[in-house]
Amino acid sequence: MKKYVLILLMIVSSNLFSQTVFTNPNIDRQNHSNSTIHISKIEKYSDKTVVHFVYKNDEEGVTISIDPNTFIRKTGGTKQYTLIKAIGIPVSPDVKEFNSVGQEVYYKLIFPKIPNDIHKIDIVECGKSNCFNFYGVRLENGEKKILEKSEKINISTDLVTTAVLNKKTEKFDDFQEEKEITFFEFNKKMTMFKHTTPTITSTYIIKSMKENKEKKQWECNIVSDTGNKYFMILQKNDVIFLYIKNDDTYLLDYRIKRTWFEE
Repeated sequence: MKKYVLILLMIVSSNLFSQTVFTNPNIDRQNHSNSTIHISKIEKYSDKTVVHFVYKNDEEGVTISIDPNTFIRKTGGTKQYTLIKAIGIPVSPDVKEFNSVGQEVYYKLIFPKIPNDIHKIDIVECGKSNCFNFYGVRLENGEKKILEKSEKINISTDLVTTAVLNKKTEKFDDFQEEKEITFFEFNKKMTMFKHTTPTITSTYIIKSMKENKEKKQWECNIVSDTGNKYFMILQKNDVIFLYIKNDDTYLLDYRIKRTWFEE
């Protein structure tokens, strides 16, 4: 692949991640225990606000859903930004039933864009005690550390999202999600890694690696064991690949299930 392809990939990734991302935001108060439900990240786009949640079932006979009138607002404010779409959780009156204690659900709620001068929000489902309400959600990154190169890193992922760049709008669309367990194994020097999927194991050389402190991510140029070139982004919650094939630009986003370190 020619040099200009890598340059294009870097430009595309810059456009893709021009949104602001807040991982594990600090919260003043919430209706449920943080061990039951927590906000993993909030994404602010030019046209929407996306809030990601992880819910862990802690008892038998539980069902969950989200009220269609759920909204976000500036903490202390009155203007409401009402839910547009829910992904991964049913909207009431539909419900999701759990098969076992300890089962986890990853879901996200999409709201309208909020002004850039809002730095603290409430997420309100309803006025009842069993609703998923969060107050004083700070639009800043929490205490989790970004990936570091001091130890050997192992990553498991449980969901892959694919998309194609729309050349007219210069935005990714045609998103498709698939539940799939994969593993990334990085060597301690962060010069190579293996990626294992249910069907294949591939090895990659990391040609260059740069920390983007502002976005709290590592940005890498990598080459596979078959000679294919990619631009890879390591975030706290995602491993992202960008590549060009037949003049189209593709995205692969692997959602991180767990990260652990070895000496």
